[in-house]
Amino acid sequence: MFVGGAVYTVDPFLPWVEAVAVRGNEIVYVGDDHGAREYKGPATEVVELGGKMVVPGFISGHEHLIGAGWAKLGVDVSRAPDLDELLSLVCAHAEAHPKLDVVKGFGWSWNQTGEHPTAAMLDAVVPDRPVALMNTDVHDAWFNTRALELAGVGAETPDPGGGSRWLRDERGVPDGVALEGSWWEAYAACGAFRGEATFVEARDMLLDVARRSGMTGCVDMGIICPMIVGSPTDDMAFAYRSCVALDERGELPLRVAGTFLVHHLAQYDVTPEEALSALRELHDEVRSELVSVDALKLFADGEAPSYSACLIEPYADRDDVDMDALGFDADVLESYIEPAHLAGFDTFIHCDGDGGVRRAVDACERVLHRHGRRGRRHSVEHCTLTHPDDVLRIARLGLQANTTPLWSAPWPYRDTFVRRYGSDRVAERLMPFTRMVEAGVPVTMGADLPGVQPYEVPPLFQITAALTQGNPGAVNDELMPGAEGRRWFLHDALSAYTIMGAYKMRREDRLGSLVAGKLADLVVLGEDLFAVDPAEIWQVPVLATMVNGRFTHRSI
Repeated sequence: MFVGGAVYTVDPFLPWVEAVAVRGNEIVYVGDDHGAREYKGPATEVVELGGKMVVPGFISGHEHLIGAGWAKLGVDVSRAPDLDELLSLVCAHAEAHPKLDVVKGFGWSWNQTGEHPTAAMLDAVVPDRPVALMNTDVHDAWFNTRALELAGVGAETPDPGGGSRWLRDERGVPDGVALEGSWWEAYAACGAFRGEATFVEARDMLLDVARRSGMTGCVDMGIICPMIVGSPTDDMAFAYRSCVALDERGELPLRVAGTFLVHHLAQYDVTPEEALSALRELHDEVRSELVSVDALKLFADGEAPSYSACLIEPYADRDDVDMDALGFDADVLESYIEPAHLAGFDTFIHCDGDGGVRRAVDACERVLHRHGRRGRRHSVEHCTLTHPDDVLRIARLGLQANTTPLWSAPWPYRDTFVRRYGSDRVAERLMPFTRMVEAGVPVTMGADLPGVQPYEVPPLFQITAALTQGNPGAVNDELMPGAEGRRWFLHDALSAYTIMGAYKMRREDRLGSLVAGKLADLVVLGEDLFAVDPAEIWQVPVLATMVNGRFTHRSI
């Protein structure tokens, strides 16, 4: 029983109360302290909140917590201000760990390295061991010469296509950086990924981050990693079965709603029929009290820094990008969405550029027009650049949308977005989620690790970015053009991370708000967020996380 608090229920009929009583795994009472005492028995633990805040458990609408943490092992170079400091961090890490067979790291961005980082740059600081660095959002990878040699990458190495390619020198030889998944085999072949051991280490690291940050559930957007046990389909089954095993041992700290991921990269190339069959099998066979696999994940395009985001108009700094070669077009998307729709599954579609968003919306519109809604909740994910016309279409069609608020903060994308799109397009079209909320679109939030760093995963970190449009803890950063119009209200941000997340998981009847009869997923915070400077919310401590009536984290 929790009493004496500022309890924000996210229930519009009773938004603020003082107390919550839990019996077993259910909430049995919300209301004032006096009423809560009626539920106190001889064995009841009473937590005196002393004015501290309680909110529903945070539910991330887009993560890769289970199968992408491997890309966040090694040295974190994300906060290096420039290339020299980045290389110094890599050098120091290598010197501090002389027994490492492979020097791994993560978090580099094009703002640090310029448009063409090379293997020779890494050779200058680590010449004798392979180096493999994932970029800040894990779309691209950077290797030194030793890693390229071990992986057998050379002049004859082909580009996979669809925006995936190796950057090459004037002779046409790959010289260090691979874009949009073309690095996949090289990363494993140079020794940076060691199957099940690497997977388990990374999964457990991120589950620990999640529970300590108040996360009680996530929509996991598929397993993205080099080979664990076999094909990507085998790996997805293995990864989600590992979550079931944790749950059965009482060790899984949050609810996981998984997806079957289909990508335009060759290793994920499955037909619509094969994808639906695999999803059905996972949905039917891989489940437990906290785990299920319920949706199909698709890709309409890539992302802007590597020129693989599909745009309606050309890039501002390049006019030779073939938009038709990027990701799945509307016809291909439709071929996957339609059978999933008819079989009763939702689809979640990665779309970064405004052309990618339009592809996804076009495909959904055709399927909905032909077959009706049938209770489906398809979602457009990221919508980093979105044409105003498509904001209204998303609302009219009843689609969901998802955002990672940190991506509209200045670092690491401001300069890149302004170069790629131009200031006017950024101001008009970048991440228009407040407009979507106003139009009635169910919008969820999520960190989308590996698209952020582990310290940026906590929901309060992302909420701070949503409210301020700045990087939490940064001072005097120049904001993105049009930032004022993208600032969220706190109550909308909390809804996006609670009841809207539950809606996306199809559990809003049991999760997402503090209501008697719902499951006891909640978070205790050190301060009332509505009384805190928005720029300081990320520093409010998470004192306790409860999932299904069980504390998964507690310091109160």
